[in-house]
Amino acid sequence: MASIAKEFYETGKFTKRVAYHAHQQKEEFIYGPFYFLVSSFVFKLFGFGMTQFRSIALLSGILVQISSFLILRKFVKQNVTLLLMSLVFMLDPFYFRCMHEGRMDLTASLLILSGIIVFHFAITKKYASYFLFSGTLCSLGILTTPRPGFLLIPLFIYLGYFLWKDFKKHWYFPIIWIAPIVLFYTLWIFYAFGSFENFISFYQDKLGYARLPGRPFYIPKQQFPLILSALILVTASILKCGKSYFNFLSIISLSSIILFYIIVYDQGPYASFIIPFYYLLIFYSGERLMEKKSNPQSEIHSQALL
Repeated sequence: MASIAKEFYETGKFTKRVAYHAHQQKEEFIYGPFYFLVSSFVFKLFGFGMTQFRSIALLSGILVQISSFLILRKFVKQNVTLLLMSLVFMLDPFYFRCMHEGRMDLTASLLILSGIIVFHFAITKKYASYFLFSGTLCSLGILTTPRPGFLLIPLFIYLGYFLWKDFKKHWYFPIIWIAPIVLFYTLWIFYAFGSFENFISFYQDKLGYARLPGRPFYIPKQQFPLILSALILVTASILKCGKSYFNFLSIISLSSIILFYIIVYDQGPYASFIIPFYYLLIFYSGERLMEKKSNPQSEIHSQALL
């Protein structure tokens, strides 16, 4: 990754000079341009070096944790829940390792999580401009690396449900949200591959190579405690709360995790895309379990007073 970033900074090309096939001097288009644009900006300001390059992943990881805090804050009431989630997430050994590496995954996660925050605000307030902003952030996320594209599927489905409820009034919202995703990625396709046919052929050729190191439904052993905790708490919360458990946070988080294991061929590092959703589910479910059951009579009395 550092080799491509350095080459792009110096020549404007996405060439890997230290890879096993570097002698071919071919540009690497399997990712996207945004991470290398960010890297070039960092190199221009601070020079090229290991600290400068890895600071991008470090900062992205910290901002992902802050974004997770902002999402959870919309769905829980207790400040102690937010504090505990922040502390535990910061101490997660797997995520800490990801922040140490010079990969682009956390930058992509940050962009799409930011897009999800803006998306929820757009759904709540029904602002067309925020749908456009959300779509732009999500497009930059998949232009960092296409792997987290699966995170857009739950948003698209949720938007369809939102549209179905009031089609005549909000029919143009999905178009506004999708437009920057289609536009920016189409521009990248024609820049890097020349045509949609070449783009499809490229990924068909790369498919075997890209899937060789991993497999679907891959779960690293060190993530068993996290996954088991989420499974227990989510199941218990659903049994206690029923339909009221399901909202924007729980639906998007559960869908994203399930789709990851089905779609993404992993060998360990790509789980960073769904770690935030595990923590969101754990602490949202934990607070729902701690809620006291309301007394129907007191509710009627309160409504009468209002």
